Amino acid sequence: MKLTKEEVAARQLQSAIWMYAYDFDEVAVHTIAAAAAELYTQSLGMGNYKKETEKRLKLEKRKDFWDAVNKPNNFFKHGGKKGEALNYNPQQVDLLLFTAVEANLAGAGKYTLDSARSYLIYFFVKYPDILADDTLTKQVKDAVEKAKKGGIDATGKGVLRILLDSLLSPLPTSK
Repeated sequence: MKLTKEEVAARQLQSAIWMYAYDFDEVAVHTIAAAAAELYTQSLGMGNYKKETEKRLKLEKRKDFWDAVNKPNNFFKHGGKKGEALNYNPQQVDLLLFTAVEANLAGAGKYTLDSARSYLIYFFVKYPDILADDTLTKQVKDAVEKAKKGGIDATGKGVLRILLDSLLSPLPTSK
């Protein structure tokens, strides 16, 4: 089987999103999403995603956001010093998936994923407090408030599962 870098990155990200939505191990999801993000940003030259990501974040949240993404990536990839442990918050995988999704949507061309768009909607709903106030964020916040008034928790993974299940292509498989 021949695979391009673009195909590998898309398959990794697609798998990570589905694994996340269906509560697979956060460390495994984080590691696969980090591999996809690294392929997108370094090997495929989609480094411009960082500027796009930062446009979506409140200025005062940017440093904490990148620290939360990068520290676990380095630990999971390289390990720490002997006896060192990582204090990992499972929500950090949410932030990493967001960066990988931003990279996918910024320039994957024919490998742009519907699951990435679904995750982006989920992320906007779950984390409106770190997002810059723009038109899209306002629309999402309004939709979340309407859902709450109707007794619906729009911030749970159930929303992401519904979005993903409506897609025609679940986890990628080899042909």
